[in-house]
Amino acid sequence: LWFFDWYCGCPLFIFYSPLAYLLGFLPTSLGIDAFFSYKFVELVFLLITPLVFYKFCRKINLERKASLYATLIFSLVPSTIHNSIIFGRFANIVSYPFFLLTLIYLVEIIEKASKKSVFLASIFFCLTLLSHHFSAYILCVVVVVYMVVLTFEKPGLKQLLTKLLLFGLMFFLGFMFSSLWWIPLFIYRNYWLTPQTGNLTLLPVSVILLILFTALLCWIVRKFFHPAGFREATILTWMILFLLLGSGLLPLKYLLPFGEEVDFLRFQLYSAIPLAVFMADLKGFSLGKIGKKFQLEQKLNKKRIWLTFFVVLNLVVARVIVQVFPTVLTEEVFVGKVPHPILQYISSCPEYGRILAINTPYWVYISPYYTNKPLVDGWYPQGAVLPIIKQNVKKTINSSTNQTLLLHFINQPETYGIKWVLLGNSSKIFLLQNSTFQPVVQCSRFTLFENKLNITYIETKPQAQVVWNIDKDSIHIVLKTKASKTKVLVKEAYFPGWIAFDGQKEISLFPDKDGFISFIVYGFGEHTIRLTFNPYREILKMMFPN
Repeated sequence: LWFFDWYCGCPLFIFYSPLAYLLGFLPTSLGIDAFFSYKFVELVFLLITPLVFYKFCRKINLERKASLYATLIFSLVPSTIHNSIIFGRFANIVSYPFFLLTLIYLVEIIEKASKKSVFLASIFFCLTLLSHHFSAYILCVVVVVYMVVLTFEKPGLKQLLTKLLLFGLMFFLGFMFSSLWWIPLFIYRNYWLTPQTGNLTLLPVSVILLILFTALLCWIVRKFFHPAGFREATILTWMILFLLLGSGLLPLKYLLPFGEEVDFLRFQLYSAIPLAVFMADLKGFSLGKIGKKFQLEQKLNKKRIWLTFFVVLNLVVARVIVQVFPTVLTEEVFVGKVPHPILQYISSCPEYGRILAINTPYWVYISPYYTNKPLVDGWYPQGAVLPIIKQNVKKTINSSTNQTLLLHFINQPETYGIKWVLLGNSSKIFLLQNSTFQPVVQCSRFTLFENKLNITYIETKPQAQVVWNIDKDSIHIVLKTKASKTKVLVKEAYFPGWIAFDGQKEISLFPDKDGFISFIVYGFGEHTIRLTFNPYREILKMMFPN
């Protein structure tokens, strides 16, 4: 799929779940402003999520009144409200309804074991994965909870195996439906994974530990809380597991598959689902002799008090967030007005060039839509395909505090095709001293610097006449050379998805020392060269070598 967000030769959504952002971009086809389009889609999914959560509560046979209370509590849990600030932001928000819909049909699989339920569950699992891959990961952990609790229910070996096979079929179909995205993600993982990640040695151990740990919690729940049935046992086990995983106190590296890459805060977000159901259905649990002695069940089963508690808690948490995450609030939440004069200036410039953004809010990542000029790197580390950017994979250049890295780009703009630097923090202006960049536009706290040097997109050795243009995912080059052998450098990151043709003849591509596309043209005279991005061609060649 082609998208306007290209970063040094690679479209963003080769390495990141695409659905949420494609939905966010969709209204722009009707002429709606891109920034408003994303906000509108975000609002729609924020409004849909509580409605789907209510449907989930009814599906697990919660009474209507209890379901309404659970939905209110769910909407007031701080992690739900502050999702857009510190948890998953846009992609997480879009994936949440799909996450809940998968659970709804997962419950149907347990109840009815119907083919329709398996098919619909797989569809919504696919949509969850395509919206936000980490939400799909957490969904897999929830399924582990359901499987473990179901095993404790002792339904009979045949019935248990049937349901486990249906769970497996749901995942198989879901992955099959989303394969056009995740297969390239997996095949080309060396282009977005650093050597420290992707370690598979702990995978089988962590899977076993997760199952055993979940089983231990399930045993504790049944032993000390006496859940009334399967629903209550599942909800409480899920809640305790996610609260522990979200505490930051457990060694997730060993307890979860690929745990070294897991953001524990996401478990706080999804713990809101079982927590809300638990609060609305306390009568389904017993606190044993101590509970009876102090009448804890009756005292805790005060839904209005819990609602008041969460309202007050939100005010406290909001205050803490303001103090602890001021940068996040500035860059991602209260982003201020988009400086259109700056974007209009860049858009009006006929020259080729990339934008290096430093300390700017998240609106900068849709600036390619307004300016038709790409950024140096994407809004997410998976966009890092150039070696120098991959070394900084934990943060984007925009949010990087690595001054050496920033100076590297500022001092070598010709290498990376940087024509403009957009600075959102005046304290970083010293980085541009003694550089080839000069301030040209200032708007609010943002300053645009322009490179005095002429930035070239294509370089040749020996020098030749070059005319080029870009049409979506194709680069067209007309090259006139007097040499019998001409080396051509195109300042887009080398990636196996790129294919090049000189007329009808395919050209071999290879990366240069900085990771850009290089190739050699043989013969003097005029050459008509076309580079096309097609990541599936290499995959098909692997599958069908002949």
